[in-house]
Order: sequence, then C-alpha cells, then structure tokens
Amino acid sequence: MRTRAALLTLGVACLLGGCARGPTCSSDEDCTSGVCDPGLGVCVRACDPISGYGCQDAGGPEPHYGCRFRSSEDFVGVCREVGNAGELDPCDTQIDCAGSLICASGRCLRLCRVGDEPCGRGAICTPIGGPVPEGVGACVP
Repeated sequence: MRTRAALLTLGVACLLGGCARGPTCSSDEDCTSGVCDPGLGVCVRACDPISGYGCQDAGGPEPHYGCRFRSSEDFVGVCREVGNAGELDPCDTQIDCAGSLICASGRCLRLCRVGDEPCGRGAICTPIGGPVPEGVGACVP
C-alpha cells in the first residue's frame, strides 16, 4: 500500500511524464478541466488506456507512466506508473506491463474493445473482466 506522500510523488512524476496535475478533488465535478484521479485526489488530464493516447511517457529513467483505466466502472483513463514488460512478456501485476497492456494469465496482453477491434496476428479480443470496464478485453493469442 502506498503512503499519501508516495501518491503525491507519483502525481508529480506523472506531470513530468506528460499528465497535467491540477487542484485537489474528490469527484470529476471538482475539476474545471480533466478528471479526478481518486487514487491521488488531484485533477489530471484524461487519456485513452486502449490506444495510450494522452499520457506519453517522458522516456527518462524509471518509473515510467502510461494510461490505465481509472476503475473497472468507467472508460476514463488516468496516467499511472507502468512497467516495461512488452506484449506477451511474463507479468505478476498490472504495474509490470508497459502502457496499453494488461497483465492477464501471467502475460502482458494488448487491450482491445470486444467485438470492435481486430487484434491481428491470429489473436482474438477476449473479455477478461477484472480491472477493466465491461466490453474491454485483451488480445489473446
């Protein structure tokens, strides 16, 4: 479990990684622009977890930041710490995988919209549940 100080540090690093950090919040209504990241309690720029658009990493030393779903309840993405494991690399947790990838069945898999997005290379967009909203899946080979 991260301490409040560690979460605030993450928020500052997220700013350096391409996310706009804003005023404190407890809901989206508290933000004049962007969305509320409840984990940090600050307003941030929204991003797209499937494409990764909106949260480009600065490419510097670790930690790296990418777009993750804010919760499994909605399609809003926020910048979070991500790992550097690539597609199909082994993983233990979400933070092991690079942005736009999710740890499922012990491998980093590309996110997709079920029934709406081709995966290519013989992979199938399969619903996975868990930390993603309904209708989002992973490209399973």
